Amino acid sequence: MPPTLTFLNATPPATVASNVLYWDITQWPAHSAPQTILVSVTPGNGALGDLTIKAAIDSVTPEVNLRNNQSTATVSVAQDHFLPLVGQP
Repeated sequence: MPPTLTFLNATPPATVASNVLYWDITQWPAHSAPQTILVSVTPGNGALGDLTIKAAIDSVTPEVNLRNNQSTATVSVAQDHFLPLVGQP
């Protein structure tokens, strides 16, 4: 996880060590439907712009297809601006 982000929570719950999130996914059966992991973070100073998020899966058992064990996504972080709206009667 980029150091400009503060981890809040994850579903399913994650173990966090040195800004890396770990999940034990052994309860997910092989060849099952796609699974979703949701991570909530708070951006800190310097987090504005594009952030690259990387994910990888590793196994202690032999793997036939190593090409589908990694993914990368780019997330854009923008600052919220709240503008007051003034109405006229």
